[in-house]
Amino acid sequence: MSIKNVRNLPKPLKISRIAPPRTFINSTFIEDFANGQLLLTQNKVAFSEISFVLYYAPWCAESRSARKIYEVVAKVYGTRVFFSSINCWQPGGECRNQYSNVPKWPTIMSYRSTGFGLQYNGILSEHALLNFVNSIMYPLKRITNLDDLFSLMNDNSVVVLALLDMKKNQKHFKEFYQTSLKYLEVDPHREIRFAICTGDNSKVFGSKHQPKLRIYLWNETLEYSNFNWKTAALLKYIKNSVHQNQKWISPNKKSNSIASNIVKSSLILLFTPRSYTTGTFSFNNMMSHIGHIYQNCLNDKWVKELILQQLTKFRENQYYNTMKLDTYCKDYKNIQLNSTFNVSRDDRLPERLLEQDRNWKNYQDYHAKPINLLLRTKWFM
Repeated sequence: MSIKNVRNLPKPLKISRIAPPRTFINSTFIEDFANGQLLLTQNKVAFSEISFVLYYAPWCAESRSARKIYEVVAKVYGTRVFFSSINCWQPGGECRNQYSNVPKWPTIMSYRSTGFGLQYNGILSEHALLNFVNSIMYPLKRITNLDDLFSLMNDNSVVVLALLDMKKNQKHFKEFYQTSLKYLEVDPHREIRFAICTGDNSKVFGSKHQPKLRIYLWNETLEYSNFNWKTAALLKYIKNSVHQNQKWISPNKKSNSIASNIVKSSLILLFTPRSYTTGTFSFNNMMSHIGHIYQNCLNDKWVKELILQQLTKFRENQYYNTMKLDTYCKDYKNIQLNSTFNVSRDDRLPERLLEQDRNWKNYQDYHAKPINLLLRTKWFM
């Protein structure tokens, strides 16, 4: 072969090395595994009571948008919950090799130290994710009397109550606790509230024997008859038993959710903002009351009394929130004026707060009504 032919031979291809990944999240409250170290992430999660993991792809626009939200949530709960993020797109990374068929980016998972995990399926907003983390930390509400239960029914469309003897029903409590957590995958915004009543307080609800599981709906009360509680069976029973006259649809799934509801029956659709911080918002209450009245075909007096009690409670909350806002606005205006003229802050702030509490107490005393006996006998016994 001549020298000329040797020079014309094709040169071997040069394969460049994969560039090292950049840190995706820079936060003291979040541990970022940019190389996709899945095993290391799992070890960190195993030693944390509650942990959250953000599975992301660094090129994904939604992952970048979720990053800011995730940082805010971690800053709020970072001292009590372990937050981490892992690059599941890094070639050759453990995460990509293990989870090659991830349905969407980003994916947020919550884990317990026992290995129990669930996926967040709500909207990606700061308030919604903060609310979800709080629900993970406190999935159950402990109640001791009928007033506590009625207060929950005012703020939630359905209440699932477990009546337990903690000395004898520890296994039942464990299954119910896991059920309340697992249900958050279906109900990330917590429209349905799980509660527990223990010991002698169960007698207030007419329960002589434990365990008992009850579902309090707006027009009836259902009771689970199976003594052997299992998480899968409880989830199935609750899903099949719950019916709501109005339902919140997550904006990130609105097309599919609306379509399925339209096929079933007629639909009234209300587009409205939602407050996750206050827990109540007027348009939602309005739709709930309209639904109660519309579906109360038999003109049931118990349902009418429930609507009246809910309206009274809602007005009390609105009055209290208005007073808080008025106090905040006065203080904010006072601080702005003081900063402008270099005057010390108003020393009457504690007095004003005490005055607000006195006004609220007077309002409650004036408008307070005991829970109607009809409601006690219809729902709570």
